[in-house]
Parts: sequence; structure tokens; C-alpha cells
Amino acid sequence: MLGVLGAVCALASGPASGREGAPPLGSDADVVRAAALIDRLGARGIYAQGGDAWPQAVIFRFRQELPIVRCMAAKGFRYAPRPILSLRRPAVRPGEVRSPLDVGLVATPAQIERAGLGVGEEHAALVAAVRRAGLRRLPQGGEQPGWASLDAAGRAAWSRRIQRCQRRPRPALPVGLRLPPRAAAYTAALGNVRYGAVAGTGVSGGADAYRTCMARQGVEAGEPSEVLIQLQRAYRPLVIAAVAGDGRTDGPAWQALLARERVLAWADRDCRGAAARRRVAVLLPELERFERDHAEEIAELDAAWAARRAAAE
Repeated sequence: MLGVLGAVCALASGPASGREGAPPLGSDADVVRAAALIDRLGARGIYAQGGDAWPQAVIFRFRQELPIVRCMAAKGFRYAPRPILSLRRPAVRPGEVRSPLDVGLVATPAQIERAGLGVGEEHAALVAAVRRAGLRRLPQGGEQPGWASLDAAGRAAWSRRIQRCQRRPRPALPVGLRLPPRAAAYTAALGNVRYGAVAGTGVSGGADAYRTCMARQGVEAGEPSEVLIQLQRAYRPLVIAAVAGDGRTDGPAWQALLARERVLAWADRDCRGAAARRRVAVLLPELERFERDHAEEIAELDAAWAARRAAAE
């Protein structure tokens, strides 16, 4: 969810205009279908996570972390890369995505009752991943073994060395870990459909209308991304406590925040529901056409990402 906030910002919608000729309302079932399509189609692009192996994390380690390990070791210093977490996200029902806000759509009543906006589910999955890695704390950059035992001169020397190592050129990626050749063009084409389909249709309102509507329900947010940020900040101390063994993802504090998440989800739905359903009435047929027209390209990208998952493992 953390990488899509910018896209969500552009999709804030206030109460829809009732002007003549406005698109019809899509149903909640249409919203679910559109969200699932966006989720499925987007998984083939440059932001694909590649399943449990998280190839992007592996790529980061290959290009950034391992060269630093070697560079530091050349002068007798130790550097411990951050662990790669296998984030097995919670299963969702067919046709649903983890958070509708992730794909710019409003949550349906069934989604709200099941998991709010999906933020708590994502953070519970993070807790589980950290525990599987055998950690008692969230991985933090800069926490290094032996740092506490270094004196002031030793820490200064370590810091100078790592700055030099970080400035060195990054190695080229092996072919097997590079992005699939057609991924960037595919992602751009999908983006044109997602954001271009509703341009000029009058289905997107402004942030002022959204802020006013949310304020009437006691929520301070000018766009949906601010709702996500509020929840992410609220969950973080609970995640830290759960990882350390001082709290539980099914404990009272977590459940209280999940209840608050549902309140925010209902408020967002009230303030964007009609506009989002008009938007999906325009968007859904365009997404279905994109999937048909790009079937061959999608098959190629599926094969390419499968190969990269194997290489990452």
C-alpha cells in the first residue's frame, strides 16, 4: 500500500455532479470487478512484487547492500544488510483486493465489514513476516552489529568508510533480475487507461468537497491518501509492540484501531461513493478492453515475472 499514495491523491472525489449527461452509477459489484482488474493487471507492470520472493527487495540487496558489504570488509569493517522479509499477504476473496484505496476506488460495504480499508491486514502481515524472519524488532537501516562496542574514533572511521562505499557505482543487474523488457511500456499504457478513461467525464470532484464532507463526519482529511497515512501512523506503534511480543494483532488495542479504520472507511465511502460508482461505470469497460487487447503481452509478462521469481529465490 505504501507505493500508491501518489496515485490515490489524484483520485480524490467529492459528491458527484448531477449534471445532465453524467455517466450512470456502477454497482458495488462493478467496483469489486474493477478493483480486481486493476490489481491483476497492475501485477504485470514495473511495480509487480512477484509474490513471496519479493524480487524488488532481492534486486535492492544485489545492487546496493552486497557491494557495501564487500567494500566495508575490504577495510576490516562489518556491515549487515537489512533482512529480506517474505511478506505473505492475507488471502482475499475472489474478485477483491486488499485495500480499495490502493487502486483509487471506494470500499464496498462487504469489504468494510471484513477488513475496513485493509490497512490493518497489511500491518498484521508485516508482523508475521518479521516474526518468521526470527526478529524481535522491525528492520532498521543503520543498526549494525558491534556498533555499541565501538569508541568514538571507531564510529567515526566506520561512518567515513560507509559514506565512501555508498558513493561507489552500483553494479549492473544480471539479466535474470532486470525488469521485463515490455514492463515499462505496459505500465504506461495501463496508466493511460486508468487515468485517461475518466478525463473530461465530470466524475472526479475536488479536494475541497471531500475535505468538507469528511469534516462533517469528524475526520480531518483532504484526500483519500491522508486517510491511509493516518491509519499507517496509528498502526506503527502497535506493530512495534506486536513484533517485540508486547502486543498482539488480535489484541484489544489492535481491534480498537480496526474499528476506527471501519469508521474512516464508511466516511470515505459516504463522501466518494456516488462519484466513485460513476467513475467505475466509465472505467470498467475500458479495463476489460485493455485486458483483451493486451492478452499476448500479458502472457509474455507472466512468463517473464515467473522467471524472475525463480531467479530471486
